[in-house]
Amino acid sequence: MPDVWRCSARGEPVKPQEVQGPIELPDPAQMAESVRRIQDGTQKLLKAGLNRRALLVLLKDSSGISMADIAKVLDSLSSLAATYVDARRKAQP
Repeated sequence: MPDVWRCSARGEPVKPQEVQGPIELPDPAQMAESVRRIQDGTQKLLKAGLNRRALLVLLKDSSGISMADIAKVLDSLSSLAATYVDARRKAQP
């Protein structure tokens, strides 16, 4: 089994752990709903009065991740369902 790398909250690498046994995949419908909820939550957060710049600064301070990387993640979260859930549904016969 391959090692699984993970990072601490500050982005520092944590010693890999050996994966034991098969990895269970979640139910696709449940994953799709979770993706939609993440996208909706991100959009609500950005519309709640905290401007994007303030959110970037807060996330950078708490995580130590670069603002450019945080901005890319926020951009991706706002279109997550359209990219992965809705597009896959259209592609299925």
